[in-house]
Amino acid sequence: MSTRHQRPAAFGAAAFALAIAISPLAAPPAVATPASTHQVVQVELDASPARSAAAALATKPKPPRDPAKSDVLVNKKYPLVPRKYVPRLTEVPGTGIRLQPPAAKAYRKLVAAARRDGVNIRLTSGYRSYAVQKGLLEKYTRAYGSTYARRIAAKPGSSEHQTGLAIDVGNRNRACALQACFATTKVGKWMAKNAPRHGFILRYPKGMESVTGYAYEPWHFR
Repeated sequence: MSTRHQRPAAFGAAAFALAIAISPLAAPPAVATPASTHQVVQVELDASPARSAAAALATKPKPPRDPAKSDVLVNKKYPLVPRKYVPRLTEVPGTGIRLQPPAAKAYRKLVAAARRDGVNIRLTSGYRSYAVQKGLLEKYTRAYGSTYARRIAAKPGSSEHQTGLAIDVGNRNRACALQACFATTKVGKWMAKNAPRHGFILRYPKGMESVTGYAYEPWHFR
C-alpha cells in the first residue's frame, strides 16, 4: 500500500512504534483472580523451559514489516522484503536528495522551523539504493575492516536509508560531519531537542549499540 495517503503527523507515532519494536520485549505477566491464583501458579511450575519460551514468543507482537508503510522495521535482524525494495520517492528541493513524499514534507517543515530559530540544517543523505549501500559497505570494509564497517554501515537491504524515511544531516560549514562531535554543534543540539516535534527520532542513540546494532550516530534521524 502506498504511503501517499498517510499524513506527516503520523510520523511521530510511527517513530515511537519503531523505537518500541527494536527494544527487547518480555511476555506480559499473567493476571490472576483470587479464584484462579493456585491454578496459574501450578501451571507455571509445571511448564517446561521450552514451553515457557514458546509461550513468550507467542505473546510477543510481530514487528511491522510492510516496506510500503512508514512504521516498517528495518535493521540487521529484519532486512527489507524484498531486499532490493524501491519506495516511491520525491526530490527535496535544492538538495538533489530523494525521500518518500511524507518524509520530504516533514523535513521541509523541520528545516523551516530550524531557520526561524537561526539554525541552518544541511541534508547530507536520504534515500540510498541497494546498490549504493552495497558500495558504501565495501568501501568502509576496505578502509576499516569488516567488523568496524558493520558497526557504522548496514548491509544492503538492511539500511533505513533504503526505505526513503531516514536522513543524515549536518552543518552548512560541514563541521563534525558524520562524527560524534556533531552532537555538540548548533545543528546537532537543535536536532536533538526539536526533531521529535517534527516527526523524526534519533535512531542510533549513545550507549544503545547493544540494542540498535550500530555505533552512536547523532546525525542520523528516522
